[in-house]
Amino acid sequence: MIERGKVGTRFFVIGVALAATIFLFDVLFPLGVAAGVPYVAIMMVGLWAPGKRYILGLATICTALIVVGYVYSPQGGIPWLAFTNRALVVVAIWITAILIGKHKQAEEALWDSEARLKTTLNNLLEGVITIDEKGIIHSFNPAAERMFGYAAEEVIGGNVNMLMPEPDRGGHDGYIRSYLETGEGKIIGRAREVTGRRKDGTTFPLNLGIAEMRLGERRFYVGTLDDITERKMNEESLRQAKEQADLANLAKSEFLTTMSHELRTPLNAVLGFAEIMQQQIYGPLGHPKYGEYIDDIHQSGRHLLGLINDILDVSRIETGQTELSEVWLDVGVVVESSVRLVREKANHASLELLTMVNDDTPLLFADERRVKQILLNLLSNALKFTPKGGRVSVDAGIDEGGGCFLSVSDTGIGIAPEDVDKVLSPFGQVDSSLSRRHEGSGLGLPLAKLLVELHGGTLDLDSEAGIGTTVAAKFPARRTKPNRHRPAKRSGGNGMKHTTKRSVRRGTASSAL
Repeated sequence: MIERGKVGTRFFVIGVALAATIFLFDVLFPLGVAAGVPYVAIMMVGLWAPGKRYILGLATICTALIVVGYVYSPQGGIPWLAFTNRALVVVAIWITAILIGKHKQAEEALWDSEARLKTTLNNLLEGVITIDEKGIIHSFNPAAERMFGYAAEEVIGGNVNMLMPEPDRGGHDGYIRSYLETGEGKIIGRAREVTGRRKDGTTFPLNLGIAEMRLGERRFYVGTLDDITERKMNEESLRQAKEQADLANLAKSEFLTTMSHELRTPLNAVLGFAEIMQQQIYGPLGHPKYGEYIDDIHQSGRHLLGLINDILDVSRIETGQTELSEVWLDVGVVVESSVRLVREKANHASLELLTMVNDDTPLLFADERRVKQILLNLLSNALKFTPKGGRVSVDAGIDEGGGCFLSVSDTGIGIAPEDVDKVLSPFGQVDSSLSRRHEGSGLGLPLAKLLVELHGGTLDLDSEAGIGTTVAAKFPARRTKPNRHRPAKRSGGNGMKHTTKRSVRRGTASSAL
């Protein structure tokens, strides 16, 4: 609009200057009949005027000058002819002004329409690209500039295939030729997903719609583009969330199946032995057999209580309802007391149980009951899945970051790498049939992991199927302080002996959780 205003002012000044020049000749020389004709010629300059109002203004000035010139110009020629000529010139001026004005009015409407269209295209959120039948880009709106990283002047005049990756880039021109020859288009008038290529070479998903338009004998194609990268990311997130929800539901179903077996077995034992004692099948209650049944009932009850406690512990930790009773612990004492509880089980399974607490093992600020629970869960798993004649070892010391570690290693059946995350998640079990052959709820490792994380630590698991497993509970350095009175010792079988420090971490497949 500013440019058009400048052009209008320039035109008006030139037109008035010409009219004034003719007026001077008119009042200085006796032009007679020919005096009004130049004013009509001036009106033809209106063809270059930017708008109708400039033409009407010039016509008004020319009419006024013709009248003034008639009154003040020297007499020349026949008076009535001069008057008639000037009157006809005025009519001719206004007819010319009206005709040119209508033309300019239509031209202004076209300019306004183009301006509105350009403004609309420049403010669209979707990219709009116009190409011709040779694939040459004719327009490239700001949204397309932001989408592809090119400025409009960088792509206008170039082939649209510069915005495509291979193989679309190489086949695009052939597709246009095929459409022009056969009239059969696969994407004209339809929306589809394609891949775009940015200026930096990266690709991204697009939703593309193409429409065809004709201007005379020429064909143009208008493409509207929508960057659907965010939508695709949301779809992928939803897909992953659904998969995780499905896996969680499956894990819970498997857990419930396992738990029904684990709960039913001791309950059946309790009920069976209780019924035998109730019916006094072996006579009065003083019979020695009843003493054995009471032991069995007690063991079954403790097993049930342990299962229920594990489930409740997981639930409390996940809902943030667990509080720690923290004190400074001698890690060696915790290890020895924990190993003492499972040594009989190891002997019964013909397993070698070794322990070592290194010289530099620090004191640990933690909940003693929970640390024992962590260690007993790890030991229980190791003993359960290590075959006869195998070895289970417990190590404690200070790690490279100044924190304290407790690790349990075994020579058992091991875990495949793809199953590590599953065994560390609540309700996740690698093989429910395997768990049934080795009784347990499958909550041992997940519960140990949650308890370690409750202390601000991590649980690392390194395992190889058929070789064995090492699980290390690592507590942060802020929870430790030196313990200068702890001798390094290792116990095996029924005796104790001093050893040198050794590393218990193997391989590079540790999963920091």
